[in-house]
Amino acid sequence: MATSNIQYKYALGDDGWLIDIESLGQGDRREYKCAGCGNVLLPVLGKIRQKHFRHKTQQNCSPETYLHRMGKLLFIKKYKECLSQNSPYSIEYATQVICKECSHGPCEKGKAVVSENLTERYTEIKEEEKDGQFIPDVLLESQSGETIYIEVAVTHKCTDDKIDSQKKIIEFRVKEEADLKIFSKSNLEISNMAVWVYNFNPIPIFKSYYSQCYKDGALVLPTGKSNTKIESRYENDGGTCYNSEDYVTCSICGKFERWASLNPNKCKKCVEEKWANYVKNKS
Repeated sequence: MATSNIQYKYALGDDGWLIDIESLGQGDRREYKCAGCGNVLLPVLGKIRQKHFRHKTQQNCSPETYLHRMGKLLFIKKYKECLSQNSPYSIEYATQVICKECSHGPCEKGKAVVSENLTERYTEIKEEEKDGQFIPDVLLESQSGETIYIEVAVTHKCTDDKIDSQKKIIEFRVKEEADLKIFSKSNLEISNMAVWVYNFNPIPIFKSYYSQCYKDGALVLPTGKSNTKIESRYENDGGTCYNSEDYVTCSICGKFERWASLNPNKCKKCVEEKWANYVKNKS
């Protein structure tokens, strides 16, 4: 990553507070501080070139350090704004959907997206405070002591031991200054590839798929002559869950349907129709 890729959109004021170059006017021409190297930055407020800060003197400023520091400060600023305004700071993540309506379950039926409002529970925010053996970039903490680690990854992603600790982690991946715009959002969508979530372990959603369930199984006809690998069907039929042993390829219609108990090679529908025609003709 070359320093030339950094336009220095942000600097620190005298009080250490974050300054966005877009918020400055011609009357704000003075010295500011670089969040990366700590040296003096001057605002460039021309009308032709894009506004930016530049170092007063040539410095060996690390782009990685600048991006990492700015990521932390921008997150803290946004999260504190949400806390003070009593507005949500939400994150989306996936949870398992499970059906356990019949004796063949429980069955995993895919994933669903859920959203959690962090400011509702996590009301304390601290920068680089030690938590056990780890020092997260930012620590969110609830009144009951629950924690979330906020990590800003520029060149170094979360270590395996931190992930394996089962601590809840939200990792922001930042490669260039344009990526810092993620920190202006108060809703982190699951589709955003700059946001990685670890160890949230949400409670599964239990939902009925009783009338849509399909499984693989072996069909054994009542005659005992067939043992064919087919797709079994489980249907919501009068409150009963039927499996593959209740189905047959009908010798009359050729369809794979529920078999008639006294006619093992014929389906129930064909037998009932045949009986109805017989009664009608008889009368």
